[in-house]
Amino acid sequence: NDVIPQLQRIADEAAWEALRTGARGYSAEFRCRGATGEVRWFSEKVSIEARGPGHWWLVGVCVDITALRESETRFRATFEQAAVGMAHVALDGRWLRV
Repeated sequence: NDVIPQLQRIADEAAWEALRTGARGYSAEFRCRGATGEVRWFSEKVSIEARGPGHWWLVGVCVDITALRESETRFRATFEQAAVGMAHVALDGRWLRV
């Protein structure tokens, strides 16, 4: 995949920043652009564990959330552009969004 090198560079920068500041982990969302111009969104969550002076374990997951981002964008546009009122109501009757 043509976004892997870009994804690795961004993830490495985030990891080094977390290590520099002494964070015990980090969460980040970022985008990568493929060779064809296609944009992909990724969500990364990483835990950092010190294993000795100058040594760490980084354990995490990186997920392609492009479809989720696109769905959220469509939903937001539909909700905000509605000509009449709209609402989301929970099963227990609570208003979630109006």
